[in-house]
Amino acid sequence: MRSPVGLGLAVLLVGILAATGVAAQATFNTDVPAGKWTALRLRNLPKGAVVDLTVKTSGDVGVVVTDVNSYRHFPNVSRPLFRGRIVTRVRVSVTAPEAGDYVVVLDNRASQETRQVEVSASARRGPGQPDRGLPERPGTPAEPRRPRPQT
Repeated sequence: MRSPVGLGLAVLLVGILAATGVAAQATFNTDVPAGKWTALRLRNLPKGAVVDLTVKTSGDVGVVVTDVNSYRHFPNVSRPLFRGRIVTRVRVSVTAPEAGDYVVVLDNRASQETRQVEVSASARRGPGQPDRGLPERPGTPAEPRRPRPQT
């Protein structure tokens, strides 16, 4: 059963990145009811953006990271960027293969208990990607890279 909770975190996250040019972090807390799932949308990621996620949970929860088109077929997502079951905590980094919207699904359909979930997310430019408002490393201003001297 679909739950629309949580689609705003990523809008905030990407908005901060675009406005400031500094890697931003956002944290989202939710309860995922037994037998349900909820989704978190990561909007307008540029191609090559690296999204670092930390998911903490009070119990067994499925996590799927996928593009918005594949999300429309959930739970039948054929090629997610990440799929796993976690019991307490997982850290994962995914790279957006194309510009667009992506979704983090928190799946508690297999449980008979509500799960408390915390998702921390940050985004940055991937190595060698052009500066489009995302720095290469979290906490650094978005500046053009200077070539390294050849030795």
